[in-house]
Amino acid sequence: MFFPLEQHLSWRFPFVLGKVSRYWRQVAYGAPTLWSHVDVSPRRHLDGLQVYLGRSKGSPINLDITFIRQSAVSKLIGILRPHYRHCRSIRVKAENSYELTTEISSILDSGHYPMLRHICVEGFDTSLLQPFAIVADAVNLTNVRLRELTIALIVNDDLIKLRRETANVPRFTALKSLTLAPRHNIGAVLTTVADADACFPGIKLLILPNFNKLSSFVRSTKTMDSRPFWPELDGLAVRDIDDQGVLYEFVQDRQRSEMKKPVFSERRDGQRYFLVPVSSFDPKSTFDDLSDDVARDELEVN
Repeated sequence: MFFPLEQHLSWRFPFVLGKVSRYWRQVAYGAPTLWSHVDVSPRRHLDGLQVYLGRSKGSPINLDITFIRQSAVSKLIGILRPHYRHCRSIRVKAENSYELTTEISSILDSGHYPMLRHICVEGFDTSLLQPFAIVADAVNLTNVRLRELTIALIVNDDLIKLRRETANVPRFTALKSLTLAPRHNIGAVLTTVADADACFPGIKLLILPNFNKLSSFVRSTKTMDSRPFWPELDGLAVRDIDDQGVLYEFVQDRQRSEMKKPVFSERRDGQRYFLVPVSSFDPKSTFDDLSDDVARDELEVN
């Protein structure tokens, strides 16, 4: 089965197919998977959305929510709530931070999401709205992309809340990539790292998008019994840092612990993180000293 390449056209596909002929109309209206791309935006009527979701008949849903009128938010949530458990991916976006209302953000922390694997949130200003934590029962969550927002907002202790909620349930064991933005004081960093380790123990890639001083972070990456946090961690992405020695200390510590050799990375420009295999160079050297023949990967972080 072929779908449109443009994501914003996917939801129209079954309607277009149904207009080809009577036969294709029967095919389109009888195939639940064709109704799995759900677009919620000002250009769509919510009454039609309810019919659309009904035709998906429990198939995994890719939910794409764009800002809608404030007056329609309660109705939208009422329509979506019975289908939360079928969501495979959720994308929430708004061009302006004030448009992403608290009610819309509540969709992400008040549902049961056994199928949810991917989540993307764009255009959320933490200074204007009450932040949220990712739902505590999204046990299959593997990919998180949050713009202007960390996976849990440290400024309002959401990680502490999330740790409490996950005390007796699986703790996001499938999640392998974590974006973390702790406050720049040692007490907050220590608490943040401990909570994040408890909530997300299987992290392989740790991204610190606004953290260029690693000294307090390095000191916080061990438990009281000297066991390192995130035993599966093999990648670290940071901005330009002020102390290469601290990075080297982190390398040595992970290697002494017989962990997997980490991949070290440094923010080289405003767009990308460059990932450098640690086995290919001496961590004491600067990234500018790397020869051109050393393989470097790029990680998009928005």
